[in-house]
Amino acid sequence: MMKFKKSSSSLAQIDLDKQECSNVWKSTIKKVLYLTKNMKQQKQLSLRRFARQRLETRGKYAPEKLVRANLNDELAVIEELRQGAYRW
Repeated sequence: MMKFKKSSSSLAQIDLDKQECSNVWKSTIKKVLYLTKNMKQQKQLSLRRFARQRLETRGKYAPEKLVRANLNDELAVIEELRQGAYRW
């Protein structure tokens, strides 16, 4: 009878260890997914910033391109606001 209790407590400990390991993996996966998403966002922001800097540098030599890009940016904002207004 005593052997059975010892065996059942060992099985319970194994189950607890398994659950704890599973929780650690889930937590790690969540952190990795968050960091990956954050890195992608930072990359996009950097790419946009560098594109804008290139455009501004080009604008010094070809101002019409800078004016056109600014106009396109403003039109995009207006369109985004319009779409947002229709969602309400």
